[in-house]
Amino acid sequence: MGRSGTTLLQSILDAHPEVVAPPESYFMLHLYTKYRRQKKWNDQVITSFIGDLYTDRQFRLFWKVDREEVEASFRAVAPIRSYAQACNAVRLCFNKAYENGNLSLIGDKKPVHTDFPHLIFKLYPDAKVVHMIRDPRGTANGQIKTFKRKDAIAIGLRWSDVNRNVGKLKAQYPNQYHLLKYESLIENPEETVRTLCDFLEIPFSDSMLQYREQVIQRYDEQSALIREKHSSLLKPIDPAIAEKWKTSLTKEQIKCVEYASFNVANEFGYRFERPKPTILMRLKAPISRLKLTVGFSIIKLFFALPFWVRRFVFNMRSRNTDHKYQK
Repeated sequence: MGRSGTTLLQSILDAHPEVVAPPESYFMLHLYTKYRRQKKWNDQVITSFIGDLYTDRQFRLFWKVDREEVEASFRAVAPIRSYAQACNAVRLCFNKAYENGNLSLIGDKKPVHTDFPHLIFKLYPDAKVVHMIRDPRGTANGQIKTFKRKDAIAIGLRWSDVNRNVGKLKAQYPNQYHLLKYESLIENPEETVRTLCDFLEIPFSDSMLQYREQVIQRYDEQSALIREKHSSLLKPIDPAIAEKWKTSLTKEQIKCVEYASFNVANEFGYRFERPKPTILMRLKAPISRLKLTVGFSIIKLFFALPFWVRRFVFNMRSRNTDHKYQK
């Protein structure tokens, strides 16, 4: 779930010399309905695919990769025979990873992908899942302070839904699932990262804990809005962040999150007493659940629609908001 430390983890992995782990993007979901059945990936199809790729706002605004680099990546990994390979060619264009002859792993980090696990394993049957989880109150603090979310009960319910659903993958893919707690990562970074490397079957590299050098350089190219959103990445890891929710959230917000996330939180080892709900909380919980259900249905429908619909939506949004992400 967003604000669980996934960007920190992505930055640490991307600092490994044998790994490429690009920033977030919708492109795998965005282009799926148009290209999933494509069998022949000739020059014309690839040109069309790359053109459509740039209609994804996050790829265009945050990756900051020139079209020539994407084209070079496709040439480097040719021949392309499937949609999954085409998506990997895109990922390899980040930091010119296609030039690295020792590359072992390609990563993808996007919280919304937790709603599409079966699609991911359909495209990549051998994929490994790193389930990043954070205390629901810490996650809620980020959601409320950074994303300006107001419904603490909805945040707790969404936290439960996401982590319950991802946690189910352990039973389905026991050898391809790894649980990583945010608190462990910031309290014992080297030990936690070494354990992660064992799971990913890559050697530990000191460069992983020196990720900030790369992050500072990359975020210098981003807008003030993006730098502010990920300001903690630009600073050394601080274990005190894990407890920040205790002073940042109100007692009422904490109570709402704990009430909504109690069962799943305890399953994952976050121990706290379930607060006694007020009448208002009891009345609000079904409304929050309804909002989440509607929102989830909209997301599923949006990525099932024809490509041109999403292109239209993204283009309209770009007209109104892209200027915020220009340096």
